[in-house]
Amino acid sequence: MKFPFLGGAYTGRSLNANASTCINFMLEPASKGQDAMLVPAPGYAIVSTSNVGTALPIRGILYPGSGQLAYVVQGNRLVSFNIITLAWTMLATSNMNTSAGPVSMAINSSSGTSGQVIICDGSDVWEWDIGGAAWALNTNRNTNTVCFLDGRFIIDDQTVAGRFYYSGLYNSTFAAFNFATAEGSPDYLRAVLADRRELWLFGDNSTEIWWHTGDANKPFQRSQGGFIHMGIIGPRTARQFDNSVAWLGKNERGQAQVVRAGDGYAPEVISTPEINYKIRDLAPGDGYAMVYQLSGHEFYVLTFPTAQKTFVFDALTREWHVWRCSTTNTHLAQCITNAQGAV
Repeated sequence: MKFPFLGGAYTGRSLNANASTCINFMLEPASKGQDAMLVPAPGYAIVSTSNVGTALPIRGILYPGSGQLAYVVQGNRLVSFNIITLAWTMLATSNMNTSAGPVSMAINSSSGTSGQVIICDGSDVWEWDIGGAAWALNTNRNTNTVCFLDGRFIIDDQTVAGRFYYSGLYNSTFAAFNFATAEGSPDYLRAVLADRRELWLFGDNSTEIWWHTGDANKPFQRSQGGFIHMGIIGPRTARQFDNSVAWLGKNERGQAQVVRAGDGYAPEVISTPEINYKIRDLAPGDGYAMVYQLSGHEFYVLTFPTAQKTFVFDALTREWHVWRCSTTNTHLAQCITNAQGAV
């Protein structure tokens, strides 16, 4: 039996062949005159505890990039967190219709003092008007995700195959005729993502990449060659990662595997056969992902809450490790943000 003490450590199909795993340690590559080594993965440091229903889970955090306020979905409520004073403030005057599971959030202002925040919880689309301090149900289109691109919010529509809606310029109004349809494949859209001014539309078995034309009547159209025979499983696994896009992918030919868009949008599998084998039995449809950077590493963190498993891929070393909490045997962080140099 081999024991790979440095590098990837993956429990294989047969424990006789490989019974190792790498828990809460990551590989630091060798530099000049040094050997590679394993270093501890980052842990938690409690900065503040919300006083708005302490038993309610934090499902999403959105920091605009400047200012003092981060917007936080806690349970079925919207609250703000002041990153300087550490004060928590209830914002919403009515509750969302869901109270568990990660949410998708986007904002159309970099200052955080004006504009709107859009929140999708897998069912409804909610809106917080920052300047007017108004909270409302924007639409109940049965939407998984939201993104912001070139002045417009974009949301998926789970009720019509391939359809997505876009808002007016720098507002949160999704007019009845402000929609388009990804028609390269007849599958339903499950997620939308903005990356490098391109709109990624993830379906069950295919993905399309569109761009913003600037035309007021037809602002989006598919890019040349922007069609991939790889869809998504787990709408909230699509993330900007390693100067590209990564997601938990699938198509009509097989099962889930983690892919990253390579040259010409071609999906490159970054999960190992051992990781793919584990994912197969972990209810992959409920998976979600986060991305963070630390000391020159960029990590894609993939969590399966039902199975209580978290796998982490390092773009620098292209190796996987496992997160696990010593007290609960799991590591189920649902969201992450970067503010004041900390994540």
